[in-house]
Amino acid sequence: MIQASIAVVLALAIGSCSSKKKSEVSKVDDAAVAASQEAEVREVEPEVMVLRQVFVEESPESGALTLPASEMAKQLGGTLVTSGFLAARDGDVPDSHRARRVEAFLSLSYDWAPQASTNAGALVLAAEAHLEFIEGRSDLAPRVAILLDAEVPHSPSDPDGSRQAQLALDQLAQAATENLGESLVARERLRRATHAELLSALSVGLSEPTMRIWGLQLAADRGLREAA
Repeated sequence: MIQASIAVVLALAIGSCSSKKKSEVSKVDDAAVAASQEAEVREVEPEVMVLRQVFVEESPESGALTLPASEMAKQLGGTLVTSGFLAARDGDVPDSHRARRVEAFLSLSYDWAPQASTNAGALVLAAEAHLEFIEGRSDLAPRVAILLDAEVPHSPSDPDGSRQAQLALDQLAQAATENLGESLVARERLRRATHAELLSALSVGLSEPTMRIWGLQLAADRGLREAA
């Protein structure tokens, strides 16, 4: 009986120590997880992008029309710099901000979509623009794409029809570049928002699907679980 009682007491003592140890370990683990989660949330560092170059990429020609690449590069660069979110040189960056050099890339391509009429066609322009950080190219940076079309005469043997098609392509390229520039600026504005501003935009705004996706990408990159 005495041995049995001792065994019971020892078992209770061991169980009590084991339970206490597990409880302490659990508290330590919870604290470590909380600290890890807190460390993942990164504050927004005040910075200004400095635009170094604008690159234009063209797909192989689908016909005799020419994409106005150089004009589009100037237009995109002008839209970005005049927005105030990107500077043309390091000297334009305030002392309170860090200068971060970026490059802009613009991709343009076009093709014809056949229509019911033999001498007509839909000229379709696909365009994409994105920014890349020169230091830290893998970091999250704005990117946007657009697809525009215009119905124009499509008769390669008709000089007048070719002129109209070229004019339509120039207008599509200009409209696409303007749209892409404004969209990049909007995405950069959101990228630079504080945590509270970003969460507020996700909860009450950003109805445009691609902007909402961009906002969620930014929140995930910062470790903001509240965005879920």
